[in-house]
Amino acid sequence: QNLSKFYTLPGIVSVKDFFYENETAYIVMEYVNGINLKEYLNNAGGKLDEKTVLSLMKPALESLYQIHNSGLIHRDISPDNIMVTTDGKIKVIDFGSARGNSAESEKTYTVILKHGYAPSEQYYAKGYQGPWTDIYSLCATMYKMLTGQVPPNSIERMENDEYKDPSAYGVYVTPRTTAVLRKGLAIRTSQRYQNIGELLADLYGSAPIVNN
Repeated sequence: QNLSKFYTLPGIVSVKDFFYENETAYIVMEYVNGINLKEYLNNAGGKLDEKTVLSLMKPALESLYQIHNSGLIHRDISPDNIMVTTDGKIKVIDFGSARGNSAESEKTYTVILKHGYAPSEQYYAKGYQGPWTDIYSLCATMYKMLTGQVPPNSIERMENDEYKDPSAYGVYVTPRTTAVLRKGLAIRTSQRYQNIGELLADLYGSAPIVNN
């Protein structure tokens, strides 16, 4: 019901209806004509140039910023849950794991994650989740789009951080985008962007980035 308010946002799938039947909750969403980002990347040789990645992802980032402002987080962003339409637009799908922001209260979450795309707080039922949780997954997805590689598992990074900037894989990525990804993929939630507005300002802005 909350998601149905955002049917006009271009970067997410439109939710048409929500109902209970057979002791199950159902979400009725628009049909998106296209393929998922994972398949799209495979067809493109495994990776995309920076300009294409930033152009594709901007509507999704802007749409999720509004979703976050309503108090919801997606919690399962990865190339599997992003569709690329036949006209070359991106839509985030599968809001079945979406929940309210846990920063406001002591909530217990079902542990749903994809290794490499999930931040460390998602590995714990009472992990401190919020917009920064989706930000990690979004940056991990952009990292995959740019390099063809999935970032190291966040739990393993807590013990031995083997994260490498995209340039380590022989792809050119501007210092601006490199710095944004590094901050968005910070292991500690406090060192990450706290909302997508901050990330958008750094990723698409013109002012120098000040690393904290």
